[in-house]
Parts: sequence; C-alpha cells; structure tokens
Amino acid sequence: MKMQEENYQGKIKVLFVTATTKGGGAERMIFNIIRSLDANHVVRLFVTSDEHIPEVYKTENIQCLNADKQHAMSAFPKLIKDLKHYKPQHVFTTSSNIGYMIILAKKILRADFKIYIRCAVTPSEIYQSDIRTIGLNYVNRFAYNSADLVIAQTDFMRGDLIDNYHIKPNKVKTIRNIVDSSFIQSQSFQNKCIELKSDDYNIVACGALYSVKGFDLLINALSGLLKETNRHLYILGEERYEPGYRSFLQSEIDKLGLSQHIHLLGQKVNPYPYFKKANLFVMSSRKEGYPNVVLEALTLGVPVVATDVVDWTGVIKDGKNGYIAKKNNVDSIKEALVKAFNTEFKMESETIENYNYNELFN
Repeated sequence: MKMQEENYQGKIKVLFVTATTKGGGAERMIFNIIRSLDANHVVRLFVTSDEHIPEVYKTENIQCLNADKQHAMSAFPKLIKDLKHYKPQHVFTTSSNIGYMIILAKKILRADFKIYIRCAVTPSEIYQSDIRTIGLNYVNRFAYNSADLVIAQTDFMRGDLIDNYHIKPNKVKTIRNIVDSSFIQSQSFQNKCIELKSDDYNIVACGALYSVKGFDLLINALSGLLKETNRHLYILGEERYEPGYRSFLQSEIDKLGLSQHIHLLGQKVNPYPYFKKANLFVMSSRKEGYPNVVLEALTLGVPVVATDVVDWTGVIKDGKNGYIAKKNNVDSIKEALVKAFNTEFKMESETIENYNYNELFN
C-alpha cells in the first residue's frame, strides 16, 4: 500500500503489529486503542497473515498492510521493509513472539522507535517444563526485557512478569483494558440475534472454544438448572488451540440432555447484540489476563457471573451487578448462577474509566 508522505507531516506515527485480526480480546484491544487515538496520530496496522480488518472495526484512519504469511516469522522481511519505509515513532503488539521480531528488526535497522508489548497471559500460568514452553519462555524473557515498555493488565500480572522474567520494575506498567463504550453501544443495535428469544432467560458466554475458557465447567454447573425452565445458554466462539474441543463440549451437552437449552453458535464478529439481549453474562475461565467481555457486558448494563481469575474489586459488586465464583470449581459456579437467577438486578450501563493512550504515544 502506497502512502502519501505529506499525511505524516507533524504527526506521531504508530505501528500496530498482529498475526490476526479475527481473534478474541487481544485483537479487539488493538482496535479499541486505535480508535482512542486522536488526530495527532497516524495509525498503521501490519498483519502477518492474510486476514483483513473486519467491517465492524474499519475506520478511515487505519492504514493496513497484509504480509499474507501463514507463520508470523515468515513475515519478517516484509516487516523490516515496512518499518524502514514507514519510520514509526512507536510500535505496539500484543504478542511476545511478534515483539521478538520487532526487536530484531529494530537492531538490524538501527532504528530508534519505542517498542510496547502488551502481555496477554500471566507468566506463571504458562511456565512448564516441556520443550515448547521452555522455548516460549526464553523468547518472552528476551522480548519483554528488550522492549521499552511491557504492559500488564493487572497488578498481579505485573508482579508475575517482574518475578518470572526479571524485568526492571520501571519497564512494566499496569494498564487495564480499555473499553470503547460508544462503539459497543452502537454495535449492540446493529444486528438481530434471532437465536435469543425475548420471552426466555438468556445466558450468554463468549470466547475461543478451548479448555482455558472453562465452558465445560459452565455446562456442568448448569446441569439441573435448565431442564423444564425457559433458561438457555448461548456460547459464542470458534474452536481454537485444542482440536476436538467443540465436539467434546457438544458431547457433554448431549450427555446431560441439555441440547435444547445449550447452543454453540460459533464466532460472531459482532457479539454485542447478543450481550445486549442477555439476561446474564457468564465468564467461566480457568485463566485470563483481564477479560474484555466482562467489562463489555457491564458497559451494556448486563449482570455478570465471573470466576475469580483476576481481582474484580470495584468492577463486580456481589448482588448489585453480578457474582464472583471460584475458578475451576463447578460447585462455586453453580452457586453463583443460582444467586444470579434469583436476583432482580437493577442494572445501569457501567462507565469504565479508560487509560489515555495518547499520553503513552507522544
């Protein structure tokens, strides 16, 4: 894609680098950050794959370049070329693997741009002894220590990054996920989610279909709470990382005789109409960074049941806008669901105070 250099004059140039534009929270966070930047910034998105910006996220100020490579490392030559041409002052990614590439490119080009890596997974949750994770942790340690700033989603994650990768504390900053409230509100009216009936009690969950998200826990927690009721669970998301997990979930649903009450709807590019129409949103994860979906549901005025994978202090208030359950605990999730079913929540749209990325990229 050719650019007019005059558009750059006097502007702060920021390059976002990602492998995918169709994933979950990490990818949505990139677009949230992009939309939050003011007119003093020129934004460019480098995508290592052939995935384009989903229509729901397209704006005139995003310039996009696709490397069209199956594996991120294969896009390295194109990344170097684009960095040399674009000459950004700031480069941001949500992937340590891509961060590794950016750092190598910076050394090769002898460039002076600043590198920001947003951590998606708390290190202690991936620290294992098999060869793959040993290699991953080596890459992470190098990338995080070489970046100008590592962004943690919680204070716990920040401490974990410092302890596990021996990063200087002044190089790790806690920035909670930002929420584009106006965007979410507008998108929540864009499509009709015909699967959800207004006369039913609609429970919605959303995320990639793999074991970390705990959908198997949720399904088992709902056993005995759905039959002969008007309650329905709708799970939005596609299978990722663990082949056969969707079939496993469906077999659990069938085994419990809940096929008329639990529905796997696949990925929805715009999930917000489903959130908006829900009576209850559930996040049953075993592990998380800081779940966007919980903040998004609360922004739409929907009560939430969520596991205690992060510190929800000041976000989820028991009995007022939801309930907190113990992670990886079917009985605790079930108890929280029963409380939610029997609570008449007086919900209002939550206002989430966002970090100002214009101040970071200055």
